[in-house]
Amino acid sequence: GPRATGLALDVGDRSAFEDLVELVESTIGPVDIVVNNAGIMPVGPLLAEQTSVAEATLRVNFWAHYHSFKILAPRMIDRGRGHFINITSAAGAIHSPGLATYVASKHAATGFARSAREELNGTGVTLTVVMPSAVRTQLIDGIPMKRWEQWGIVTPESVARRALESL
Repeated sequence: GPRATGLALDVGDRSAFEDLVELVESTIGPVDIVVNNAGIMPVGPLLAEQTSVAEATLRVNFWAHYHSFKILAPRMIDRGRGHFINITSAAGAIHSPGLATYVASKHAATGFARSAREELNGTGVTLTVVMPSAVRTQLIDGIPMKRWEQWGIVTPESVARRALESL
């Protein structure tokens, strides 16, 4: 809507994340809902993958969830309310050749979120994990998929609906 504001953030940079939260809370107000949805998906053989690619994948796909939780959960707990929606992936429960680091990052994000959710019990703060299959975005463009694999592709709108339903 007309009151929406877009702000740039390197989600894997904890200091930048802290600065953004300070800016938002000082100008708009407390953060009540966090949607962790950033993700990158390098595809290819693990032995050919550069370490920098693996580091970037974990930085975006796991560390962003960790940083948002560590920065915002204490504030939410102090207020007795708040909700995290962590969009991970069905890859957080499977394995797939050619996606080893991506799958590892999604296992980490999913396991982290499920464990963190248990630690929030009784605080007034909740956490939902949404684990979609492949989502029809640029993230999957150019990835060859078999016909049966294409049946499982979901729309961004369906993922958003699931996230909203968790509220």
